[in-house]
Amino acid sequence: MTAEVGLLNKTAVALAADSAVTISSGSNRKIYQSANELFMLSKFHPVGIMIYGNANFMDISWETIIKIYRDHLGTTEKPTLEDYAADFLQFIENNHELFPEIQQQRYVRIFIHRLFESMKYLILEKFEEKDTGDEDVLKEIFDEIIDHFYKDYQGRESLERIKGKAITSAAVNSYKKKYLNLVEETKKIVFEKYSISSENNKKLESIAIQFLYKNIFPSHSGIVIAGYGNVDVFPKLNSYIIEGISNNILKFKKDRIISIDFSNTASVVPFAQSEMVYTFMEGIDPAYQNLFEKNVGLLLNMYSEMFVDFLKKNTTLDDKIIKKQLLDKNDQIIEKFINNLTKYRRQNYTDSIVGIVSVLPKDELAAMAESLVNLTSFKRRVSSDDETVGGPIDVAVISKGDGLVWIKRKHYFESELNHHFFANYYRGCYE
Repeated sequence: MTAEVGLLNKTAVALAADSAVTISSGSNRKIYQSANELFMLSKFHPVGIMIYGNANFMDISWETIIKIYRDHLGTTEKPTLEDYAADFLQFIENNHELFPEIQQQRYVRIFIHRLFESMKYLILEKFEEKDTGDEDVLKEIFDEIIDHFYKDYQGRESLERIKGKAITSAAVNSYKKKYLNLVEETKKIVFEKYSISSENNKKLESIAIQFLYKNIFPSHSGIVIAGYGNVDVFPKLNSYIIEGISNNILKFKKDRIISIDFSNTASVVPFAQSEMVYTFMEGIDPAYQNLFEKNVGLLLNMYSEMFVDFLKKNTTLDDKIIKKQLLDKNDQIIEKFINNLTKYRRQNYTDSIVGIVSVLPKDELAAMAESLVNLTSFKRRVSSDDETVGGPIDVAVISKGDGLVWIKRKHYFESELNHHFFANYYRGCYE
């Protein structure tokens, strides 16, 4: 995991990212504090990019993909930040040299195998809880789990294509034609010991194909693109969730779209491990807030149950009608209670901080972005949790006139010994 943040006002956008990366291999896990997660998207124009989640995409590091795209982009300038983002996504989707069909097949095989394994795990876990060796019980659980996934996936929305195009029925048929044999092979491997009915066979095939083009992201990368297009006066930030490519179609969805204008003068946007930024902005830990709101509802409902039981024993009133009315009132009370707390937090915490961010100069914007990431790093350091946030913090400020300026930037080498690196890096920038 990692911690990243973007701070935007009408002057600039500041990006900050830590250096922690978690490498997993089976049950083993190792955390390194030297990863690069913040990059220039263009050497010539004011656009930057941050990466979180999976460090690799389709077995290629994001750093490599970004730098290949940067060379591809060259000096080309885009009208808006959205155009840069769309061009980057299209570059990934259309680059069949980086992501050939054989690699797409491998991606599908791995993720379908994980999907079926997770279903099998749920089936066996529930069967063990029943503490019976009855095969009929196992069959019932098998039917129940598969039906749950089937209905869940049927209700999910299909993902949009780049620039708002929709997944067509022809594309869905193409998925089936291309990958049904692979799904069948994987299904036999995972469920080889089980007798599967023809109905469940069809459901498993449907689940696997829908997994490839619907809003389901079990293991993904996040990308954050921020800065300015040629016609953008104020900075913007677009973030996306990305998982893989199959059938030559990129599986992604929009996450957050932030635009600064005269009505929205500032924004603080955390990514990945964001609980400390949320706590700083809202005055309460998000997990504690969720627990608090949940227990207020439970408390009211418990009180209502006790009150109805009392009425049932001591009066002739219809307890079912009274219980329904009380529960309906509880929902209204809880909603009003939460709205009042939210209003208080906004007025006394969030709005005042955002108001200050809206007038911060560039250097202070960068300092605040770094401090927010440091806050999460410090929390991890002094708690019993793994230090999944840490290491040097890279900080960049992007403004319309100055472009991307590094405030802090780590290198894996000594700068004094590698003048040729910087000569090559900036080659062409002075022409």
